Amino acid sequence: MTGSAPEAVARVAVLLNAFKGTWFLIGGWAVDSWLGRQSREHPDVDIGLFIGDQGTLLRYLRDWHLTAHDPPEQSHDDQWDGRPLNVPAHVHGKHPDWPFELDFNFNVRSGDELILNREPALSVSSSEAIQHSAWGVPTLSQELVLWHKGRDEIRERDEADLEALLPRLDARQRDWLARSLAILDSNHPWLERIAAQ
Repeated sequence: MTGSAPEAVARVAVLLNAFKGTWFLIGGWAVDSWLGRQSREHPDVDIGLFIGDQGTLLRYLRDWHLTAHDPPEQSHDDQWDGRPLNVPAHVHGKHPDWPFELDFNFNVRSGDELILNREPALSVSSSEAIQHSAWGVPTLSQELVLWHKGRDEIRERDEADLEALLPRLDARQRDWLARSLAILDSNHPWLERIAAQ
């Protein structure tokens, strides 16, 4: 790793170093990874994976307690037995030697495209979506992190993340973010702020 990643991110990078699938930071730690500093407390580490790697994850973390959550019934407390998961799906990982949980979120890929939304259709190439941050770890790109944070109910921390990351986006990234949020909601509350940047 380059740069001085906080312990939580450094531990995840070491843990997943030999993982045969694709993984990348998402969520709050992805924001901090682009900022190059920890901006707030995080209860867990959110990690993106592709749905085709769920079996690889199950085998790789065989000594972890993994709990799967996917539709139609989102809440499960039992150990994941390897049943195929349906997107949107995520797996909580707990280990007695770790002071925090891991939250693995599964994504769909078609060829080299990361599918962000099926209806309306929105995708981006995996090479643009996943990049190495200043901490040297694979991380969801800045504009995609903000898109995910703005796509559903916007929380206070999402607003803070927008304030922190928006000034770092170049014109191409701002244009993509505005167009992609507008696809979901032509009156999205972030559109004016993005345009004013």
